[in-house]
Amino acid sequence: MQASREDLLGLGVARLLEGASYDVPEQGYARIVYHLGAPSVPALAPGGLLAPEPMPVGPLVLVDLETLGFMGRPLFLIGALFVDAETEASRARLVQYLARDYSEEEAVVRAFLGETQDARTWVTFNGRTFDLPVLSLRAAYYSLPAPQPARHLDLLPVARRLWGPQLPDCRLVTLEARICQRWRGSDIGGAQVPAAYHAFVRTGEPWEMLQILRHNASDLLSLLELLRRVLTVV
Repeated sequence: MQASREDLLGLGVARLLEGASYDVPEQGYARIVYHLGAPSVPALAPGGLLAPEPMPVGPLVLVDLETLGFMGRPLFLIGALFVDAETEASRARLVQYLARDYSEEEAVVRAFLGETQDARTWVTFNGRTFDLPVLSLRAAYYSLPAPQPARHLDLLPVARRLWGPQLPDCRLVTLEARICQRWRGSDIGGAQVPAAYHAFVRTGEPWEMLQILRHNASDLLSLLELLRRVLTVV
């Protein structure tokens, strides 16, 4: 991509995404990192209401993908929120692996898989039917090993068991507002994300790409808060 595009995206991250740093590793993708401080996750003690989902064991990584459509379509952004909830001095670190154009998808997948090898538990929202299968398909496309987390906690079925009867639906945005009491304000809709990414690749104009990055980070922070609520209940 042209240097001017890179400058615009990096400048936008620095000015509009609070606490974020922007870097381009030599492997050829963009890396956005947020240092979030203490994660505020309760002690990981067994709880019957979580079954049959596995109890999370730290270190954890919370995962959320942004893709170009349904199953089988390429991905362009992997958000990963790393938490070591078993350490008193633990810190949360949110990393976004961004393909600045279609050719960088392999570098994004490779970097994410390499950095999550030590995570004992993956936490997702609908990851059993979407995030993990998508990652496996894209890894296979590039002859990379499939992700094989030792434990995977999908919070969607847990949320349905805990709060489904009292809510109109169990979408993440509903749980975010009704259970977590988090309101993110204006946000790009999920249906708009693929078109916004195509426009960014085509023009290099960073505004909608910055909205996607903020949307992905907000999803991960809501997922962390939802995990905290689940562990408090169980």
